[in-house]
Amino acid sequence: MSSSEPNPTPPTGGAANDSQALAPEEFSLVGLVPDDVDMGELSRRAERLGNIVVIGMVACLTVGPLVYFVFIHGI
Repeated sequence: MSSSEPNPTPPTGGAANDSQALAPEEFSLVGLVPDDVDMGELSRRAERLGNIVVIGMVACLTVGPLVYFVFIHGI
C-alpha cells in the first residue's frame, strides 16, 4: 500500500491492543448496584423482564409470518 505522505506520523496514543485488562478488584458489575438494593428483588425483576422479552419475541415471530401469509394470499 502506498501513502500520500512519505513518512506518516505514528499515532500519539497507546497501542490499539494494550493487553492491559482491568483487574477484578478494579472493575466489578456488582459495584454498579447500590448497597441499599435487595439483591433478591433485583434478580426477580430481571427474571420477569427476561420472561416478558422472550414472550414478546415469540409473539412477534409467530404473528409476523401469519400476517405476511394473509396479505400474500388474500385470506
